[in-house]
Amino acid sequence: MKKFYFLLAFLFLTPVSIKSQNIVGWDKHKSPLTETWHNAFFISYSKGWAILHQTGLVLQTTDRGKTWIVQARLGEGYLESIFFTDEKSGWVCGEQGRLFKTSDGGKNWSLQNGFEETSALSAVYFFGKQHGFVFGSDVVTRKSLIFETHNNGKTWVNRSQEIDSVVSLTDAIYPLNKNTFFVGGRGYILRVGKSKEGLKIFDTKQSGTIRALFFQNLKIGWAVGHQGLVLKTNDGGENWEKKNSFTNTILRSIVFVDEKRGFIVGNRNDKGVSMWTTNDGGETWQEMNKDFSNLHRLVLAKKMLWLFGANGAIYSHSH
Repeated sequence: MKKFYFLLAFLFLTPVSIKSQNIVGWDKHKSPLTETWHNAFFISYSKGWAILHQTGLVLQTTDRGKTWIVQARLGEGYLESIFFTDEKSGWVCGEQGRLFKTSDGGKNWSLQNGFEETSALSAVYFFGKQHGFVFGSDVVTRKSLIFETHNNGKTWVNRSQEIDSVVSLTDAIYPLNKNTFFVGGRGYILRVGKSKEGLKIFDTKQSGTIRALFFQNLKIGWAVGHQGLVLKTNDGGENWEKKNSFTNTILRSIVFVDEKRGFIVGNRNDKGVSMWTTNDGGETWQEMNKDFSNLHRLVLAKKMLWLFGANGAIYSHSH
């Protein structure tokens, strides 16, 4: 297994203050980098990690986002998903079959062998330290990929043949409970359980690519994606209903903070809007901002909701 070790000197980049607009009710944080903050994972209220989309950077905060320190650079190319099972053990995946593992909280990362360069790995999730999954798609065939480990990544079993009908699994992943999670693709949603036979495919009856999932409870869930796609389920993912569209851009993330109040973010539309909110449980959505760059991710961490996006956008909202 090839090891990557990173010089401490790289951690001390000169911070650059980003001038970005305010969002009413949200706190704006200083960003040390002007690039696109694509995804993040918080292990606690104060401690979390973030990945930048194109430059392979991994950053860490230990003070609720007041400061972010560059921990590592995992080569050039897109990083898509990050997941930690505890404060020491974490995973990052991205394009060109790259899956990285850390055992020291992100200081050092090892590149995992056995994945083809044509594998665009888009999501990683673990039930515990030993049992995990990696998802993605083959950039040539567009067929979806799924790999499973039961030994903390020492070996991975390819289960892709079990989901031949699913095209292009994305970074749309959401845990329903401690035994089940969902991952989205183009027109389909895959439910994954702990048991060996725990793969079930749901056809959304829509052709659009799903980029994010969120469940308010065991029954009510949401999916958003390309061309303003918004879907809702009332039966735990068995059936999905298309909701009225309010934009034609890519929607990248959705979160509800309570039964009625939720947020959606994505690429800016022709009016410069990239964030919407609802106060009636998703029946209607209102514009929240204008003249913003693309926004990539909403992340819940206890009572804090984080927002990340292009041009170093970092915001937080207490709820």
